[in-house]
Amino acid sequence: MSNAFSLFADPIDTPEEIATRQEFEGALQALQAQALITPDDDADHQQDQATWCVEWPQRVAHLTNVMNTDIARRLRLQIPPAGVAMLHDADQTCQRWLREQAEAREHVQREQEDELDEENQSEAMQMSKPESPPPVVHLRNPRRMAVVDITRHKRK
Repeated sequence: MSNAFSLFADPIDTPEEIATRQEFEGALQALQAQALITPDDDADHQQDQATWCVEWPQRVAHLTNVMNTDIARRLRLQIPPAGVAMLHDADQTCQRWLREQAEAREHVQREQEDELDEENQSEAMQMSKPESPPPVVHLRNPRRMAVVDITRHKRK
């Protein structure tokens, strides 16, 4: 057969379309790979969760940006149905972890504020208490009046 134009031949993608398709596939694969390596839900993996939650929205945004291009729309690039459920579950996990991290930060902040309030209250109470003077006894001396601090003099 000749290389003549055929109505049934696949259209040839332009370089922009090829690049968009490759970027879409790369972004989708990166997102799916991250969904597969979701850290555990225990306290030992909180740092991993925090890092994961920073990377996830960036990858979602990248995939979304690729899908929102005119070329991607023209190519009708879509996430396969099987991948949608997995990505949705991973996104829900990310949202939950972000909520838990925010709640933990708020809890720590409230505890710090409470400690500061307690310190301020104790300082205010100490400042409001009048200092009692040391016990002083006024003794009359025939030659002059003297004030003697009895805490410094010992009895003989």
